[in-house]
Amino acid sequence: MTLSVRLRSAGSLVALAISAAPLVAQQPQAGTVEVNAGVRVSDVGIRNFSSVTSPTGLLGVFLTPRISIEGEISSANGRLSDAQRGQRTLSSYTPIHLRGVYNWPVTDNVTLLLGVGAVRNEHRWTVPQNPTNPTSPVFPGTTLQVGSRQSASEFSWATMVGARLGLTDNVAFRAAVTVDGSGLDESDIPYLLVDKRNYNIGGQFGVSYLFNTKPRDADGDGVRDPADKCPNTPAGVKVNADGCPIDTDMDGVADYLDKCANTPRGVSVDASGCPVDSDRDGVADYLDKCPNTPAGTRVNAEGCPLDSDGDGVTDDRDRCPNTPRGDAVDANGCSLPKDADNDGVTDDKDRCPNTPAGSKVDANGCTVVIEGGRLVLQGVNFATGSSRLTPGSLPTLKRVADQIKTALQGQSNIRLEIGGHTDNTGRAATNTRLSAARANSVRAYLVKLGIPADIITAKGYGSSEPTADNSSRQGRALNRRVEIKQLP
Repeated sequence: MTLSVRLRSAGSLVALAISAAPLVAQQPQAGTVEVNAGVRVSDVGIRNFSSVTSPTGLLGVFLTPRISIEGEISSANGRLSDAQRGQRTLSSYTPIHLRGVYNWPVTDNVTLLLGVGAVRNEHRWTVPQNPTNPTSPVFPGTTLQVGSRQSASEFSWATMVGARLGLTDNVAFRAAVTVDGSGLDESDIPYLLVDKRNYNIGGQFGVSYLFNTKPRDADGDGVRDPADKCPNTPAGVKVNADGCPIDTDMDGVADYLDKCANTPRGVSVDASGCPVDSDRDGVADYLDKCPNTPAGTRVNAEGCPLDSDGDGVTDDRDRCPNTPRGDAVDANGCSLPKDADNDGVTDDKDRCPNTPAGSKVDANGCTVVIEGGRLVLQGVNFATGSSRLTPGSLPTLKRVADQIKTALQGQSNIRLEIGGHTDNTGRAATNTRLSAARANSVRAYLVKLGIPADIITAKGYGSSEPTADNSSRQGRALNRRVEIKQLP
């Protein structure tokens, strides 16, 4: 029987079995082991050795879900035929394959197999009688004894194309065609390898069992794992086409967990599917106009604390619950104190209660001495590397002293600071010491001009507070300065 006939016969049997059994998706993973048993039809390309059918076994290990390594062995026993003389002798062909295989899923349940590797071809045979001299003890042209067992083997390349068809999560039909190289010829095995071609062809059909495959529907929700976007759904929960629990009101909480099944669309919900009530006042956030109500506070239908006296301070914070209507109140719901000097700062906060009418005051109710809170003393300079004021600086400082004296009239709580600043040239510690010394020189001169020593301080900032870019000469010049600022 020729190879093509045997292949067609085996293929028909496989096709019949496949048509009778529904195909099932399989999912090998790293570590999956495939064990296969079946039959192999071999054609070794020898003129007087017919193709034979023999058992075959295969063992494979998956390195990744698509890459596997496998070994296969089979043994084809047959008889040599000499058509001219009708003599027959036993012979065997054993291919041993080792190959890497790429497992290409064509569909969920059909995987194309593409393999390449090596094969060891082993031939064993019994030396036949001399066809021209049956009584001769040796085969003509050789020293081989008639009836002796001989063998020859080789290593060569091997290829494979096949398919695996899943029957269950672990069981599959497997069919493949192999084409292997062969360099043996009649010089290696006289009489046997007559007119042998340089390749062997085989067909393999069998059943595989795959250990350690990943279940295709692990949660049993009726949606196969490759399509299941929620693979761990609890048993018995209704799911959609994606395998995820149904969420009728689309609030992100599945119906089987949702205690508030009719939540309006777009409303934030908690783990129970109920609208979030962050302040726990009994009014859901999407209806709550006062979302940060303290715990335990009584609220109205809008979730806002009650304000019985209508002063704008809710009852839970109102320390003066019976404030007369119309009174301005503080954060505690109590009437605000008076402002005796009408400077805009109430008496309880006014550090300078007798500010002259019309004076501009700061947050403490004191006259603003320095407009903007800070003044760079332009024209105040020092000898290089020194804290000694130059003569040209003195007129500027006198004008500043006169301005401060005017602002101090009737004031007792004004505080000023003289700040010295440098550029970033030199060491930081040196710059800090120099800037402090220069600030103290300015302070001492202002005190000498009549400014009370207890309202004015001096501080050296070094190069820590630049006002310009120190990378340019102009920027460094702007950073070398003395400032006076009014303290709060």
